[in-house]
Amino acid sequence: AYKKAAGHFWQSITDGNTSHHAWLYLAHSHAASGNKDAAIKTYQQIVSRFKNTDAAKLAQQAIQKLSAVSG
Repeated sequence: AYKKAAGHFWQSITDGNTSHHAWLYLAHSHAASGNKDAAIKTYQQIVSRFKNTDAAKLAQQAIQKLSAVSG
């Protein structure tokens, strides 16, 4: 279900949705489906695209959490 959700959020972004919400939900969906690498990459994009925002802070926290998890 989360993998499918990630596909829908990505489609929304490629269709022009520039909100940080779409990016965060995409990253959360990757993380929930077990796709750690894609989640971290997406969170990194959020940090870059939405500098100095609450979304960037949340993404940075998620990166740290995922990086601390082994495997």
